[in-house]
Amino acid sequence: MLLILPHVKCCTIPKPTSITIQPSPAPTNFPTLNPTTITIQPVSAPTNFPTLNPTTITVQPSPVSTNFPSLSPTTIPVQPSLAPANFPSLNPTTIPVQPSPAPTNFPTLNPTTIPIQPSPAPANFPTLNPTTIPVQPSPAPTNFPTLNPTTIPIQPSPAPANFPSLNPTTIPVQPSPAPTNFPTLSPTAIPIQPFPDPTNIPSLNPTTRSIQPSRLPSASPTIVPVALPSQFPSSDPSANPAPQSSELPSYRPTSIPTRLPTLIPSVEPSTFPTLLFPGCSPPTSTAQREEIFLSWISSVPNATLINTPGTPQYEAFQWILNLDPARLCPFNESGDSNQREVLERYIVALLFFSTNGNDWNVCTPNPTQSTCPDDNISDRWLTRGSVCLWFNVTCNSQGYVGAIILQNNLVGPIPGELGYLQDLAVLILEGNQLAGNLPGELGAASNLIQLDVSENNLAGEIPPQLFGNLANVRFLSLRANNFFGNIPPEISNLASLDNLELDSNLFGGSLPTALGELGTVRFLTLNNNGYTGTIPLEYDGLDNLRQINLEQNQLIGALPSFWGDVPSMEYMNFAGNLLSGTIPSEYGQLSNLEELYLQSNNLTGEMPAEICALRTNGSLQNLAADCGTGSVICSCCTLCF
Repeated sequence: MLLILPHVKCCTIPKPTSITIQPSPAPTNFPTLNPTTITIQPVSAPTNFPTLNPTTITVQPSPVSTNFPSLSPTTIPVQPSLAPANFPSLNPTTIPVQPSPAPTNFPTLNPTTIPIQPSPAPANFPTLNPTTIPVQPSPAPTNFPTLNPTTIPIQPSPAPANFPSLNPTTIPVQPSPAPTNFPTLSPTAIPIQPFPDPTNIPSLNPTTRSIQPSRLPSASPTIVPVALPSQFPSSDPSANPAPQSSELPSYRPTSIPTRLPTLIPSVEPSTFPTLLFPGCSPPTSTAQREEIFLSWISSVPNATLINTPGTPQYEAFQWILNLDPARLCPFNESGDSNQREVLERYIVALLFFSTNGNDWNVCTPNPTQSTCPDDNISDRWLTRGSVCLWFNVTCNSQGYVGAIILQNNLVGPIPGELGYLQDLAVLILEGNQLAGNLPGELGAASNLIQLDVSENNLAGEIPPQLFGNLANVRFLSLRANNFFGNIPPEISNLASLDNLELDSNLFGGSLPTALGELGTVRFLTLNNNGYTGTIPLEYDGLDNLRQINLEQNQLIGALPSFWGDVPSMEYMNFAGNLLSGTIPSEYGQLSNLEELYLQSNNLTGEMPAEICALRTNGSLQNLAADCGTGSVICSCCTLCF
């Protein structure tokens, strides 16, 4: 509810004289405070400001262009003006314009090529550069203060001016009988009684007397609130809503809808129409739709970037707000919220804008730029249909995004907002040109089962939050990128992980011991990195392994014998390290072992007979060792180095 300050007389302007004021022969720059009682004929030339009330005489179009556009177009063709106007024209003229002989009120957009002499009289606005000719003070006050004071003393005016003087006069002034439009700079010496009617502008400080609230609200809110609320609503809405609904509607609609409706409906329509977004039910204004969409999208990461032009977030928000052919409304025909649909459409569109979608290989929005399977227009991205129809986007039975599989020349960063697709189960972005860091926000996709970003140009360290909520993920491939550092211990949260591909990166240091807690893992590739040290004893917990690849690292120490107790083991590759010692005979217990690679190490001794027996009694097909140099004696090896 708007709080109203009681109204007091606030000014010390002298009482106006009783001189009859004739209308000015030419239009003034500012409207008079009170209308004259003399009938005013329309001026023969256009004025700088429109009249408050229309004339009753039919007005023909002006013979020259006006400073402001007419409300309705004229039916007579208008020739371009011969001299520049005070305001630039909306469209350039086709006739060359010569520089004006005198300075204009506003600077020209382009400088003239002819030198301009200073004007003989002061202009309404100060010139950008001072003139070189001494200027005498004007005989009457100007509408705007001069930049430098005159050297001739000025007597106070006999009547109050429209604007307060910069310095007070030296003659005692009696308080004015009526309130002025602007407060005086210094208070008068005579006590002022509170005024019975509200003033147009609130006083800066409240009075010290006990003043009853005014009968009508003031046009603008007071700076300091009054103790009692006003009895009637104000003309304009308050900046902050009241905690309860007002009893009467406001005079004009606000740009943003009020949180609580009025108790009594409006008797008359609003002064200005509300712009409604077409096709929405219930009716929704354009501003309200934008505010609702903005509040929804603010729940996902990087939402502040939608206000930064040039960012993918800004482009995606502008698209869904103004360019999306689907023209989504905040509510569907049943009155249910479209929040989930709007969010998912924004996030999927963000993937397009983040990865230079217009240069994808297939199914870009423009049919002239790319082909699309089956030549189906609905398969193209950013088209009217549901995102479930867009190329390689799949939705579940509820109509929500469940899978995105794109090997389509994606260039740029992966938007972390993808992690906020609540039902996303499969995200495969393999074999593109994605760059930047792997966003930790992908860890918010709690229903994710498969995440594959292999064979890209991603770099940086793996963020720990990536493994925060991925308890359901079964396949994780980060292979063939430029990741470095080490794997954070939070990877042990991946309780359902079956296949982990970390090979062909720049990982270094000791092998992460947290991997030993992934008892469900069956396929583990750590090859082609820079790992050092020994194989951790914690890997004894990987008792469901079928394939382990540690090739091309810098591992030292002995081969672990505990993997001889993993009956499911089919593939083991330790080649290209610095491993030493003898080959464990326990590997001969692996009846399902098909391939064993031990070459390019510092191993010694004879290949155990138990392992050689797997060549005839088991499944072993490929057995490689350093038997060519004699460091390992092996009569059953298929490859000797």
